[in-house]
Amino acid sequence: MTTQKPTPPVEPLPGDCCGEGCPRCILDIYEDALARYEVERAAWEAEHHKAS
Repeated sequence: MTTQKPTPPVEPLPGDCCGEGCPRCILDIYEDALARYEVERAAWEAEHHKAS
């Protein structure tokens, strides 16, 4: 059982993207991390809801 609630990824600042069409843009990386966080958060909440 995961005891520590997942923390969301840090959102990039507007100037963090260089705008040059990088293959793995910082905004893409953030979106991937955010999607993983949502899955982890939902699992954590489900575990802790059962425990209460």
